[in-house]
Amino acid sequence: MMLEAPARQPPSLVPSRHPPFLEALLIDAQVAAMFRGERYEFRSRLDGVLQALRLMLQTDAFLALAAYRAKARLYGLGVPILPWLAHRIAMACGQVSIAETAVVHPGVFIPNGQIVVNGEVEIEQFVILQPWVTVGPFGYGVAGPSIGQGAQIGTGAKILGDVHVGARARVGTNAVVLDDVPPNATVVGMPARPVSKPSTVAQPAERATTDGEPVTSRTERSPGDAALDTPTSSGEQPTWREVSPTDAALETPASSEESPTWRTERSPTDTAADEPTSSGAPVTSPTESRPTDAELEAEGPARPDAGEEEQATTPRRRPWLLLLVLGVVGLIIFVVASSREGANGGSGAEAPSLASLAEATGDAPERHRAGWRLVWHDEFNQAATCPDRAKWGFERGFVRNGELQWYQPENASCHDGVLVIEARQAEKPNPNYRPNSTDWRENRASASYTSASMTSKRSFTYGRFEMFARIDTRQGSSPAFWTLGVSFRRNPNAWPQSGEVDIMEYYGSTVLANVCKPKRKECAWSSTTQSLASLGGDAWTNGFHLWAMEWGARKIDLFLDGKRVNHFPVDALGAGDRNPYLDKPAFLLLSQAIGGENGGDPTNTTFPVRFAVDYVRVYQRGTRQA
Repeated sequence: MMLEAPARQPPSLVPSRHPPFLEALLIDAQVAAMFRGERYEFRSRLDGVLQALRLMLQTDAFLALAAYRAKARLYGLGVPILPWLAHRIAMACGQVSIAETAVVHPGVFIPNGQIVVNGEVEIEQFVILQPWVTVGPFGYGVAGPSIGQGAQIGTGAKILGDVHVGARARVGTNAVVLDDVPPNATVVGMPARPVSKPSTVAQPAERATTDGEPVTSRTERSPGDAALDTPTSSGEQPTWREVSPTDAALETPASSEESPTWRTERSPTDTAADEPTSSGAPVTSPTESRPTDAELEAEGPARPDAGEEEQATTPRRRPWLLLLVLGVVGLIIFVVASSREGANGGSGAEAPSLASLAEATGDAPERHRAGWRLVWHDEFNQAATCPDRAKWGFERGFVRNGELQWYQPENASCHDGVLVIEARQAEKPNPNYRPNSTDWRENRASASYTSASMTSKRSFTYGRFEMFARIDTRQGSSPAFWTLGVSFRRNPNAWPQSGEVDIMEYYGSTVLANVCKPKRKECAWSSTTQSLASLGGDAWTNGFHLWAMEWGARKIDLFLDGKRVNHFPVDALGAGDRNPYLDKPAFLLLSQAIGGENGGDPTNTTFPVRFAVDYVRVYQRGTRQA
């Protein structure tokens, strides 16, 4: 049983999780330029700023998105009046209304404006929002949708309620979504019939289609089956369609004049037959006429008539007064942000003391988990023998990814019930040094940093794996809590076929949750990322957090503080022996890397860098867990 996510706060109390203004604006400009077929590789930060200003002058939608980001930043800083002014600019220029409680990650593409986003909504990177889209709560609730990275939202779509649209999913033209959409799935139909949640709603075993033929309830289907046997008006089945995981899901045309390839038309003579959803609200089946906004209890821009759409999406002349005001707002943001923005990924701050790390663990979760049995754990309470050599082994030397540290057991110790993996700035001669070697592990005469990487001596097949820890997020630091298949112990060349799950990985001001989909010599990653700014900045960094994985024969779910951040269907890799997550054991790793391919330059970081772990626990509840 997973931990429950903390209750959502009312809008006035929601902490600022918006990305830094300039960083987000530059990524937005890159994505917009890419979809417009323009140069999107900026030569410098100044070049990126100039390109962003050019896009503001050329496109209403980008100007409106920039105004939203200005509003979100000013709102987070507590500046009066100016957030309202920025909101008015966004509405007047691009008809984009995004609430300050919504978090829109960098790189979202809005081709032509006419967007409404209300409530506590989260839209991840590289999402496409076509015109006339409404995203927000169903009814009067605060909690809103979460839209995964790389999703496409078609013209006139409505995404309502506390739902999740999976990564690279597609929501078609005029579709209405009131329930979760699996990753890589496509919603067709006008409107789409949502998938009911089996855990909350009991579905009948059979129901009749429009032609009288019964179809099986979704609750009796296999978990990997993304099809719901409800015919669309055009006769297509199923309403939900799986697409290839390798599909980039970004080929939607930027212009609203071109319809997406997955648009489904239906007859204007369709009839209505309401059917309850899991939330209790009636949802129209695919053969019904489109529901009104009043029926959906959601406000949004009205869908224009066909004759009006071309005029509505034609770029308008922007009043120069509004551009001048936006320039003033931008100048204020740069000045205020440069003085107030914390250096979450910076290098000047020092690591917290060992005593403060022990004190910060007072809010650690309880050991008991309903429905789970604790089978292995380390609370790191035996100071004299900690880390326990009966439970943990250690990696040694230069190991992977061109990292700068030399791994050795001496850098792991325990203090007041907390494991501290400490990276230090210290010269360590390389006993394997060979100046003419082409192997980076051998052609370095010494290491400038030392650290530790611990591996569990016991391996596990399925279960819930937890770590309660505080990570050091300064420049060059790259801590990780992860798993590898046991075949890697016998032969390191078994990777990536051995599989890898990064329950927690951090580098470059970003927290990642990754599952490796093995190819011949590399992984095709199922990955989700969260910036430090979106998580809460310094306040988040200074605390301990709970990372967890629930792994069974059918799925792998990764969690951060009780919220699921990544979902991976195990059966997506097939049922054969090559699936590294099906009935094959894995072991745990705790590592604190420095620099390398991902970690960044630690030159200006004040050492030591400390990865503090309060506990690691493993729970199980069956041989082949769901």
